[in-house]
Amino acid sequence: MDDSLSLTLLALLPDHATAEQIRSKLYKVGHQIDIAHTLAEAEAMAAAWPYEALLIDTAVGIAVIKQFTADFPTATLVALVAEGQENSAAEALAAGAADYFLRDQDGRYLSLLPALMLKIQRQRTLEQNVFRMQQAVQDSSRAQELLNKVSYELVSVLNLNEVMERLMGATIELLGTEGCSLWLWSSDRDFMVCQAVIHSTKKPPLIGVKVALGHGAVGWVAAQNETVVIQDTTLDERFIADIDDEINFHTRSLMAMPLRIKNELIGVLEVVNKHNGIFTVEDLAMGRALSNSAAQAIENARFVEGLRQQRADLMRRTEQLNAVTYTVNLERARSSDELPEIARWADEMSWLSRLNTSTSQEMILLERLREVALEAQVVEASISKLNRSAAVGRALAKVTKLIEDVDSIGQEEIRPVVKDTAQKWRDVFALAAGKI
Repeated sequence: MDDSLSLTLLALLPDHATAEQIRSKLYKVGHQIDIAHTLAEAEAMAAAWPYEALLIDTAVGIAVIKQFTADFPTATLVALVAEGQENSAAEALAAGAADYFLRDQDGRYLSLLPALMLKIQRQRTLEQNVFRMQQAVQDSSRAQELLNKVSYELVSVLNLNEVMERLMGATIELLGTEGCSLWLWSSDRDFMVCQAVIHSTKKPPLIGVKVALGHGAVGWVAAQNETVVIQDTTLDERFIADIDDEINFHTRSLMAMPLRIKNELIGVLEVVNKHNGIFTVEDLAMGRALSNSAAQAIENARFVEGLRQQRADLMRRTEQLNAVTYTVNLERARSSDELPEIARWADEMSWLSRLNTSTSQEMILLERLREVALEAQVVEASISKLNRSAAVGRALAKVTKLIEDVDSIGQEEIRPVVKDTAQKWRDVFALAAGKI
């Protein structure tokens, strides 16, 4: 008999002759059956072993059937009903029995027992399959909810270090692995460099380790721009153990996925040592979805950091311009009849500098700073020209153009302030140009 259709069965049968007949019949067709003749024996045996089926003679009482149904709900209970006691069958079903079997006087029922056991086993197999499918759906739903949450959190974070930290923790939770590492291009794009690593028990010293293009699993992914799944590292030549040896680590299995922006590879996300079993198709789909979110989050964080740096550079250059212009006009003011106007202009420049450096809304202009920052070259050119009095007018015209560009930015919160200041600057520049 197929082992998958074999049952482990406990029979509570007070009659010894009946018990022996049933035991012999079921044993011959491959079932494992234990016999108990008393309630105490049956209770002890059922508590000690996870039987798949229980066969109980209704002669011991319907209350016993009800008790065993409650105490051992995972076992399929079948009531054995003596011929002429059909009413007991209905009572047994009402007490929780899954099925019943009529025992006739001449023993013909014995030939039907194997078919009953086969029916029970197939029903149990069906129930188990349904349960596993339901569990898989629930697990998939929970994983999808977590993936959606993680994806949202990743793309909403604008700090690269925080992105990597959240990505590491979410990845090992979603994919059920011991560890995870993130690799990004070196500045010359010749190597993949480990930027972040996490492990459930110990953190391998991987930060800063370089992997050449095509070398090992990470290098292979970087070269091919494809995902690799290695269920057993001892059987796949794409895995090279030299890094494991160097950091005293043992990689049993791994999955490495490319991080892409518009199909351009920016890095590799690698998970190692699946906790239970092997990497599945579901793991692969989950990993790909996660790597897509991770790539976009990393790109967003890098872009914002670039904008912040551009803004800092623009602020520095503006301060340099203010300092040079202020010095030039103080010299002119010593011999000028327009000293009050020049002093007012100096005050306006000082006020604008304080506004630029102290505002708490430093990210309001973030999306437009990339375009405005292009005018930094104009600022630098103006600084150099301001040292030559013959070119002051042209330099001031350049700066005026920059202020007009800033004035055109559409944020309602700051437009009045910038517009008013820009107008004052234009008035002062016109006055200064007339004095050259």
